[in-house]
Amino acid sequence: MSVPNPPPNPRQPRFPRGARITLGCFGTIVLLFILFCSGLNFPVIFPHASFAHGIDKDFNVTIPPSLKVLHAARLAMRDPAYYYECQLPPAEVRPFMQQIEAAAKTVPLLIEKAEDRFCFQPQPLNRFSYGPTPPAWYNPASLPDRQEFFIRLTNDSAGYWFFFSPSTGKIYVFWYET
Repeated sequence: MSVPNPPPNPRQPRFPRGARITLGCFGTIVLLFILFCSGLNFPVIFPHASFAHGIDKDFNVTIPPSLKVLHAARLAMRDPAYYYECQLPPAEVRPFMQQIEAAAKTVPLLIEKAEDRFCFQPQPLNRFSYGPTPPAWYNPASLPDRQEFFIRLTNDSAGYWFFFSPSTGKIYVFWYET
């Protein structure tokens, strides 16, 4: 007497297990490449906390309570870069920038002043290129009475480029890491 074949299982997967694992690994690699190496700009999830943490960690400076981070983006590269657009009351901009500048002189950082440089797309030290373009909202060249300074770690592993306007209270920050 022969045993009848069992009925087909409707929940049986279309692809064999090995193919699903291979496709899953390939999809994960593609996703990680897009998130970390594609050169695309992605929004920062908690922009105020991200900006405050970076300034506190590198300069031991607490940001003023009135500072608002209007926009923030992370450039998806192997060496990450961040763009921030911040707003402060005009009377608080210069003291905040002086506080950062003074703090930069006390830690092992190198500070450079650049009042008259063209700043449409910052490229620190003229030897780094960070992807195609900054986000559309990042436009420090439009600041009236723009002032800027660049702070670089002495081991050349990270740096900040601050663009600010004391009359409007607007601050643009470009932070990179290698």
